[in-house]
Amino acid sequence: MKCVFVSGAITPTGPGNHALEFLENIRKGIRLTLELLQAGYAVYCPFTDLLYWLCLQEGEEIPVKAIYKADLVILERMDAILLVPGWEESTGVDGEIQRARSLGIPVFEDIENLKFWFKEMEPK
Repeated sequence: MKCVFVSGAITPTGPGNHALEFLENIRKGIRLTLELLQAGYAVYCPFTDLLYWLCLQEGEEIPVKAIYKADLVILERMDAILLVPGWEESTGVDGEIQRARSLGIPVFEDIENLKFWFKEMEPK
């Protein structure tokens, strides 16, 4: 089973209601993750990282940098990255793309191209 890292903008950058933009970014990332799961891929979805903060007990902390670092370690074990539409608004995605390319991990902007690439890579 091929493993795909879903990468996209999470932190709001536009004008207006940042809470709604944040939730929409999360929704888009999780929706794309569901599509990949339905297509038969193993998926890592950093859009669910927000759950860590929901589970912290009083007095506990988790630095954002620790989560970013952990995500990059997981990225190193992936077969591909799929970018969520609107990824261009994120500086974090740039770092994930650079890291993936340095490791020879292909980066895709569309699920159909990702599926085609994996199909072409299968032994004939």
